Formats: sequence, C-alpha cells, structure tokens
Amino acid sequence: MASISASLTRGTGWAAHRVPRSLHPMAWWLWALGLAVAASRTTNPLLLGAVIGVVTWVVLARRGDNPWASAFRLYALAAVVVVAMRVFFQIVFGGGQGGHVLVSLPQANGRDAAAAQAKKARDGRLRRVGILDSSRYASLHPGYYVVFQGVYDDEAEASSALQRARAVFPSAYQREIVP
Repeated sequence: MASISASLTRGTGWAAHRVPRSLHPMAWWLWALGLAVAASRTTNPLLLGAVIGVVTWVVLARRGDNPWASAFRLYALAAVVVVAMRVFFQIVFGGGQGGHVLVSLPQANGRDAAAAQAKKARDGRLRRVGILDSSRYASLHPGYYVVFQGVYDDEAEASSALQRARAVFPSAYQREIVP
C-alpha cells in the first residue's frame, strides 16, 4: 500500500492505478457485449456519451502494452461518429415510433379492461393493435394502460391510417411514443 501512495505523490499518473494482472479476453468480450447492448437500447445522447466515457476510462486504466492496445483511439473516434450519426438521423428522420392512441384506461381498471378494448379494435379490423403501460414511456402520462394501433415510419402514413382508427374509436388521436 505504501508503494501505491508513494507513486501517486510522485505523479506517475495512470501507471499507479493499473492492476498488475491482465484480464482474460473473454472478460473483455462479455463486458464489451454488455455495453453494446446497453448502447443499442437507447437513443439518448447523454447516456451514449456516458457509455463512451466509461469505456474510455476503463480501457485507459486496464489496457496492456500490446501493439494493438494503441488502436483504442480509432475505436473511440468511430464510436463518437456512430453516436453523432444516430442523433442526426433521429432528429432528421424521426424514430418511427408514432402510433394512434385509441383509448387510455386508468391502471386501476385493470389490464383486462384494456385487453377488452384491444379486442374491440381487432374486431373492428384494425391491425397492429397493442397495449402499453404508459409509465414506461416518457411521452405518455403515467398510470394508464394505452390501447394503440400501428407503428408508422412517417407522418403521412400515420395520418391516412388514423381515418380507419376513428371509424372504431372516434376519439383516437396520433401520438409519437418516446421510450
């Protein structure tokens, strides 16, 4: 312990924080796959930036002296470019998560009430009908079961399908669903 604190006071930087043993390659792969899954499940640029920051911090603290260890700079640059492209495409083209809210029912009524409304929608020949828990989506008020119809890639497609939805549910409206 005295050698670590002595080397910190001498200003050796990252070398003082490195653990002397290397990690098994499978540990790196599992860790990287876990972060890849976490990054692919969100479009939040702050969370993606946090993932890149964690990766950078861990790799700088744990990488060895192998020739391929210096390639991290290229991978970090590629990650920043991918995040910037995802944010750009999300802003320009949207997320394709728009749909029609047919009816919202308080969760106190139970999921069976929402399932009955979804059956009514299917019986009315509406396709791609589902039920959402509004508490899981930032764009919806929490505490409701939302019966929805369709997921559309653009505004024109969603607007034309809204006419069919209103034939069964006159108060149906269009809403972008944001996770």
